[in-house]
Amino acid sequence: MAKDYKIGRGKPPADKQFKPGQSGNPAGRPKGSKNFKTDFMEELQVKIEIAESGAKQTVTKQRALIKRMINAALSGDAKHADMVARLTLSFTEVDDAKGSEQMSEEDLALLEAFIQGQRGGNNA
Repeated sequence: MAKDYKIGRGKPPADKQFKPGQSGNPAGRPKGSKNFKTDFMEELQVKIEIAESGAKQTVTKQRALIKRMINAALSGDAKHADMVARLTLSFTEVDDAKGSEQMSEEDLALLEAFIQGQRGGNNA
């Protein structure tokens, strides 16, 4: 370094500056390690075998979760029915925003009434 180099705010001494390739956080997350979202999304894509109607099928864990949630809703589980209704409504709203109408207005009204009924409201 030149002798006219001034040490001060934002200008540490040359011997304290990071060298090229040196990390400022050597104990930090290792390169190549995955974050929670990446691990979660990959795990949902792992294929598993399930038995449906007496026949074995190979499906992703994501599809198995969806099937279980919908089957629980159909069996009368109010919590899962509410979740299915909310997901259906949210996906429909996203599709409507894109300009493609997936459900009729009557279907949307029924879903909204169902959600209100699950909350304990008498607006249905």
